[in-house]
Amino acid sequence: APGSVLPTRLIAIAHGVQSADALDARCRGLDTPIIGRIDDDRFLLDLRTVREEEDEEIVLAFRRGM
Repeated sequence: APGSVLPTRLIAIAHGVQSADALDARCRGLDTPIIGRIDDDRFLLDLRTVREEEDEEIVLAFRRGM
């Protein structure tokens, strides 16, 4: 419903060298894209959009340096 607020948890990721836009582009360009959004120059992952079985794949992508 428009204007409704759904409870969620966000993970905010800031990179020491890359901008949030660059991080977003790299995430979207992966074989299995990671789709987030940008706010206050941070890449945000909304955990409502991530299934539990995808957690490890996302962690591994970030560990590999994407």
